Amino acid sequence: MAVLSDAGVERIVKAVGSRFSPTDLDRAHLRDALNHCFARYLVDRDRRSKKATDSRSQDARKIAEHAGELCRLLGPDQGTVLILDLLRIYESDELYAGSPEFPAPLDIDSPDAPDLSTMLVGLKALRVCAERVVAMDSEDGDSALFALVTRGLPEVYKKHFRQEKAGRSRSGGGAYGPFIRFASQFGGEVEVEIKPETVSRYLSKSRAMG
Repeated sequence: MAVLSDAGVERIVKAVGSRFSPTDLDRAHLRDALNHCFARYLVDRDRRSKKATDSRSQDARKIAEHAGELCRLLGPDQGTVLILDLLRIYESDELYAGSPEFPAPLDIDSPDAPDLSTMLVGLKALRVCAERVVAMDSEDGDSALFALVTRGLPEVYKKHFRQEKAGRSRSGGGAYGPFIRFASQFGGEVEVEIKPETVSRYLSKSRAMG
């Protein structure tokens, strides 16, 4: 893992330009923030490796499908009736009665009985999270870099340079703006290729995604 040096921070600040750099810029804090940002990128990149991503996507898709089906079965129209019917069958079936393999039936009026609405909220949250994992894994192949360029680095830039990220400083294909220079120089310092045109393309894609 390449760790950003003080000299590297100076080169990044120089790339941004004195016009866009606060006079009281705390370079030590900027270095720490960028190193933390880079560490998160490395973890994200490893987590999104193709083998791990394929397996995780398959599991997440199954979780989303099963959670969605359970939400449907436990919905307000039939969930309560279904559970009560299952409990009645369970309580009356001689196969289950007194069997050590099955726990004693739970009194549905007991305070320890599961709350259906809470179960539904949890299942819906589980389904949403699983669907997000599937969607995230289906992004372009270098989605860790996309996240770094559109979320991680902009947060650092906004906090330390006190301005929003920007694309080109001039229209019609002119010079790249300060944030693009910031991100590209950062990539050079940590030995990750972040071309200015890649930053520009990712920012446009991020804006289009809302």
